[in-house]
Amino acid sequence: MDARGRRLRVLSHATASAAWSPDGRRIALAGRGLLLIDADAGGRRRLAAGRFASPVFSDDGDQLAALRMDGIDPGFDPAESYKLVIVDLLNGRARVVASGFYPLAWAPRKVLLVRSVDGHVGTMQPNGGEVKFIRAKALAATWSPDGRRLALLVGSANNPALVVTDSAGRRSHSVWRGTRLVSPSALDQWSRGGWILFTRETFPRLGWVSDADDLHTHVFAVRPDGTGLHQLPGPPRTEQAFISIRPH
Repeated sequence: MDARGRRLRVLSHATASAAWSPDGRRIALAGRGLLLIDADAGGRRRLAAGRFASPVFSDDGDQLAALRMDGIDPGFDPAESYKLVIVDLLNGRARVVASGFYPLAWAPRKVLLVRSVDGHVGTMQPNGGEVKFIRAKALAATWSPDGRRLALLVGSANNPALVVTDSAGRRSHSVWRGTRLVSPSALDQWSRGGWILFTRETFPRLGWVSDADDLHTHVFAVRPDGTGLHQLPGPPRTEQAFISIRPH
């Protein structure tokens, strides 16, 4: 949809998450399989089979990282059942580079930001190898567009805070601490325009909630210095939500 919440276009009814390519011409869809869609023409290409989530493009758009979930129950599966997969979009080859980690963001200097199943955040080279941990634990994290800073969602789900650090996870300053009205549920993206986007999920009615349709998702944007907090327009009622801004 557009920035005003209009011109909604449905791409898939079975997608866990999605991401724009750096040139804004393609969309990666992760869910029941990993798909690549032409954003304008609508043509699609299947990259891999399986259950996928969290697709992340490299800065040159030639590679795609995603989480493949090989287990039966995501809440109880062992860490080894979570596979970090990288697909070479030039030749279509997919390879597993790590187990127990999922991708968060790809820095311009080709370093992949990852999060372990138990919540530790680190960096790794896209060819695999050792993960260099830079933060004890965080709920979510993403790079700034220039790869020099990190935005992290820290604390607990009931008491979250949005902080910005240097690329090594040090020199932290608080951007936004959750309040009763605006409390981040997920950290989505640091846009090229200088906005950090996060979502807040709420159940509008008290008592038992029996349907995921009762979940309301609101998208907010804030500057890295904590100024300019505002809610983005768009339909709030959804079963699941993720945000990705199309590059210009």
